[in-house]
Amino acid sequence: MSEENQNQTPPANDPVVQSDPQTEKQLLMAQAKVMGLTVSNNITIEKLRERIAEHTAKSATTTTVAADVAGEVEELGEHAIPSTKSIHVLRKEMRLEAMALVRVRIGNMDPKKAGLQGEIHTLHNDLIGTIKHFVPYGDATENGWMLPKILVDHLKSKQFQHIRSYTDPKTKQVKVETAMRNEFVIETLPQLTASELADLRAAQLGQ
Repeated sequence: MSEENQNQTPPANDPVVQSDPQTEKQLLMAQAKVMGLTVSNNITIEKLRERIAEHTAKSATTTTVAADVAGEVEELGEHAIPSTKSIHVLRKEMRLEAMALVRVRIGNMDPKKAGLQGEIHTLHNDLIGTIKHFVPYGDATENGWMLPKILVDHLKSKQFQHIRSYTDPKTKQVKVETAMRNEFVIETLPQLTASELADLRAAQLGQ
Protein backbone atom coordinates (compact mmCIF):
# COMPACT_ATOMS: atom_id res chain seq x y z
CA MET A 1 0.00 0.00 0.00
CA SER A 2 1.31 3.44 -0.93
CA GLU A 3 1.91 6.22 1.57
CA GLU A 4 -0.88 8.20 -0.06
CA ASN A 5 -3.39 5.40 0.52
CA GLN A 6 -2.30 5.03 4.14
CA ASN A 7 -2.93 8.71 4.91
CA GLN A 8 -6.15 8.94 2.96
CA THR A 9 -9.18 9.94 5.09
CA PRO A 10 -12.05 7.41 4.80
CA PRO A 11 -15.33 8.64 3.36
CA ALA A 12 -17.80 10.26 5.73
CA ASN A 13 -20.25 7.40 5.28
CA ASP A 14 -17.68 4.76 6.34
CA PRO A 15 -19.23 2.84 9.33
CA VAL A 16 -15.86 2.84 11.14
CA VAL A 17 -15.87 6.62 11.29
CA GLN A 18 -19.54 7.52 11.49
CA SER A 19 -22.32 5.49 13.11
CA ASP A 20 -25.88 5.40 11.88
CA PRO A 21 -28.10 7.23 14.41
CA GLN A 22 -31.08 5.09 13.43
CA THR A 23 -29.13 1.87 14.04
CA GLU A 24 -27.92 3.16 17.41
CA LYS A 25 -31.44 4.04 18.43
CA GLN A 26 -32.69 0.57 17.46
CA LEU A 27 -29.98 -1.01 19.59
CA LEU A 28 -30.78 1.25 22.54
CA MET A 29 -34.51 0.54 22.17
CA ALA A 30 -33.77 -3.18 22.21
CA GLN A 31 -31.60 -2.75 25.34
CA ALA A 32 -34.34 -0.75 27.05
CA LYS A 33 -36.86 -3.50 26.27
CA VAL A 34 -34.58 -6.13 27.82
CA MET A 35 -34.28 -3.96 30.95
CA GLY A 36 -38.07 -3.71 31.17
CA LEU A 37 -38.15 0.01 30.46
CA THR A 38 -41.19 1.51 28.79
CA VAL A 39 -40.17 4.19 26.30
CA SER A 40 -41.88 6.03 23.48
CA ASN A 41 -40.91 5.25 19.88
CA ASN A 42 -40.16 8.94 19.23
CA ILE A 43 -37.91 9.38 22.26
CA THR A 44 -34.60 11.07 21.45
CA ILE A 45 -31.34 9.13 21.53
CA GLU A 46 -29.99 11.42 24.27
CA LYS A 47 -33.04 10.84 26.48
CA LEU A 48 -32.89 7.11 25.78
CA ARG A 49 -29.25 6.94 26.83
CA GLU A 50 -30.15 8.84 30.01
CA ARG A 51 -32.99 6.45 30.89
CA ILE A 52 -30.75 3.41 30.39
CA ALA A 53 -27.93 4.94 32.47
CA GLU A 54 -30.33 5.75 35.33
CA HIS A 55 -31.71 2.21 35.30
CA THR A 56 -28.21 0.71 35.28
CA ALA A 57 -27.15 2.87 38.25
CA LYS A 58 -30.28 1.93 40.19
CA SER A 59 -29.71 -1.78 39.51
CA ALA A 60 -26.13 -1.51 40.77
CA THR A 61 -27.34 0.08 44.03
CA THR A 62 -29.96 -2.63 44.51
CA THR A 63 -27.33 -5.33 43.98
CA THR A 64 -25.07 -3.76 46.63
CA VAL A 65 -27.90 -3.61 49.19
CA ALA A 66 -28.88 -7.19 48.42
CA ALA A 67 -25.29 -8.30 48.97
CA ASP A 68 -25.20 -6.50 52.34
CA VAL A 69 -28.46 -8.14 53.43
CA ALA A 70 -27.16 -11.54 52.28
CA GLY A 71 -24.06 -11.00 54.42
CA GLU A 72 -26.19 -10.17 57.45
CA VAL A 73 -28.38 -13.24 56.86
CA GLU A 74 -25.32 -15.48 56.71
CA GLU A 75 -23.91 -13.91 59.88
CA LEU A 76 -27.14 -14.38 61.82
CA GLY A 77 -27.44 -18.03 60.84
CA GLU A 78 -30.57 -19.70 62.20
CA HIS A 79 -31.83 -16.34 63.48
CA ALA A 80 -31.91 -14.95 59.95
CA ILE A 81 -35.67 -14.82 59.45
CA PRO A 82 -37.58 -12.20 57.47
CA SER A 83 -37.87 -9.21 59.76
CA THR A 84 -38.23 -5.46 59.70
CA LYS A 85 -35.81 -5.22 62.64
CA SER A 86 -32.37 -3.80 62.10
CA ILE A 87 -29.25 -5.92 62.42
CA HIS A 88 -28.38 -4.08 65.65
CA VAL A 89 -31.73 -4.89 67.26
CA LEU A 90 -31.44 -8.55 66.25
CA ARG A 91 -27.91 -8.72 67.66
CA LYS A 92 -29.11 -7.26 70.97
CA GLU A 93 -31.97 -9.79 71.20
CA MET A 94 -29.60 -12.66 70.38
CA ARG A 95 -27.15 -11.46 73.04
CA LEU A 96 -29.90 -11.27 75.68
CA GLU A 97 -31.05 -14.77 74.76
CA ALA A 98 -27.49 -16.13 74.92
CA MET A 99 -26.80 -14.57 78.33
CA ALA A 100 -30.15 -15.52 79.92
CA LEU A 101 -29.50 -17.45 83.15
CA VAL A 102 -30.46 -21.12 83.27
CA ARG A 103 -30.70 -23.16 86.47
CA VAL A 104 -28.99 -26.51 86.02
CA ARG A 105 -27.69 -29.55 87.87
CA ILE A 106 -24.35 -30.77 86.47
CA GLY A 107 -22.79 -34.20 86.62
CA ASN A 108 -19.24 -34.83 85.36
CA MET A 109 -18.94 -38.15 83.52
CA ASP A 110 -15.21 -38.07 82.68
CA PRO A 111 -13.38 -40.52 85.02
CA LYS A 112 -10.16 -38.51 84.60
CA LYS A 113 -11.87 -35.58 86.34
CA ALA A 114 -13.56 -37.58 89.08
CA GLY A 115 -11.64 -35.73 91.78
CA LEU A 116 -12.47 -32.26 90.50
CA GLN A 117 -15.07 -30.21 92.32
CA GLY A 118 -15.37 -27.96 89.28
CA GLU A 119 -13.52 -26.05 86.59
CA ILE A 120 -13.31 -22.56 85.13
CA HIS A 121 -14.83 -22.55 81.65
CA THR A 122 -14.10 -19.76 79.18
CA LEU A 123 -16.15 -19.11 76.08
CA HIS A 124 -15.68 -16.49 73.37
CA ASN A 125 -17.56 -15.50 70.25
CA ASP A 126 -18.28 -12.34 68.29
CA LEU A 127 -21.75 -12.01 69.77
CA ILE A 128 -21.03 -11.94 73.52
CA GLY A 129 -17.28 -11.41 73.59
CA THR A 130 -15.54 -13.44 76.35
CA ILE A 131 -17.28 -14.95 79.37
CA LYS A 132 -15.54 -16.89 82.14
CA HIS A 133 -17.38 -18.85 84.83
CA PHE A 134 -16.48 -21.34 87.52
CA VAL A 135 -18.68 -24.39 86.94
CA PRO A 136 -19.05 -26.76 89.91
CA TYR A 137 -19.80 -30.46 89.45
CA GLY A 138 -21.84 -32.93 91.42
CA ASP A 139 -23.19 -32.20 94.90
CA ALA A 140 -22.48 -28.47 94.69
CA THR A 141 -25.16 -28.20 92.01
CA GLU A 142 -27.74 -30.39 93.74
CA ASN A 143 -30.01 -27.40 94.36
CA GLY A 144 -29.20 -25.89 90.98
CA TRP A 145 -26.52 -23.56 89.63
CA MET A 146 -27.17 -20.51 87.49
CA LEU A 147 -25.20 -20.24 84.24
CA PRO A 148 -25.70 -18.30 80.99
CA LYS A 149 -27.59 -20.33 78.41
CA ILE A 150 -24.74 -20.09 75.89
CA LEU A 151 -22.36 -21.66 78.40
CA VAL A 152 -24.84 -24.43 79.23
CA ASP A 153 -25.15 -25.21 75.50
CA HIS A 154 -21.35 -25.28 75.30
CA LEU A 155 -21.11 -27.77 78.17
CA LYS A 156 -23.73 -29.98 76.54
CA SER A 157 -21.61 -30.15 73.39
CA LYS A 158 -18.40 -31.21 75.15
CA GLN A 159 -17.27 -34.83 74.84
CA PHE A 160 -14.41 -36.97 76.12
CA GLN A 161 -12.75 -40.13 74.88
CA HIS A 162 -13.92 -43.09 76.94
CA ILE A 163 -11.46 -46.00 77.01
CA ARG A 164 -12.51 -49.49 78.06
CA SER A 165 -10.32 -52.57 78.24
CA TYR A 166 -11.65 -56.12 78.48
CA THR A 167 -10.59 -59.71 77.95
CA ASP A 168 -12.04 -61.42 74.93
CA PRO A 169 -13.72 -64.62 76.25
CA LYS A 170 -12.74 -66.58 73.13
CA THR A 171 -9.16 -65.47 72.49
CA LYS A 172 -8.36 -64.56 76.12
CA GLN A 173 -6.62 -61.48 74.76
CA VAL A 174 -6.99 -58.03 76.28
CA LYS A 175 -8.73 -55.63 73.93
CA VAL A 176 -9.24 -51.90 74.14
CA GLU A 177 -12.29 -50.02 72.94
CA THR A 178 -12.60 -46.24 72.61
CA ALA A 179 -15.71 -44.16 72.15
CA MET A 180 -16.69 -40.50 72.39
CA ARG A 181 -19.20 -39.78 75.15
CA ASN A 182 -20.84 -36.67 76.57
CA GLU A 183 -18.61 -35.17 79.24
CA PHE A 184 -21.49 -33.77 81.29
CA VAL A 185 -24.98 -34.80 82.24
CA ILE A 186 -26.94 -31.57 82.55
CA GLU A 187 -30.44 -31.38 84.01
CA THR A 188 -32.39 -28.16 83.56
CA LEU A 189 -34.30 -27.21 86.71
CA PRO A 190 -37.30 -24.88 87.18
CA GLN A 191 -36.46 -21.21 87.65
CA LEU A 192 -36.32 -19.90 91.19
CA THR A 193 -38.46 -17.22 92.76
CA ALA A 194 -36.94 -13.76 93.18
CA SER A 195 -36.06 -14.51 96.81
CA GLU A 196 -34.55 -17.91 96.03
CA LEU A 197 -32.60 -16.38 93.13
CA ALA A 198 -31.09 -13.73 95.43
CA ASP A 199 -30.00 -16.39 97.93
CA LEU A 200 -28.46 -18.54 95.20
CA ARG A 201 -26.66 -15.55 93.68
CA ALA A 202 -25.19 -14.75 97.08
CA ALA A 203 -24.10 -18.37 97.52
CA GLN A 204 -22.44 -18.44 94.10
CA LEU A 205 -20.61 -15.18 94.72
CA GLY A 206 -19.25 -16.67 97.92
CA GLN A 207 -17.54 -19.51 96.05
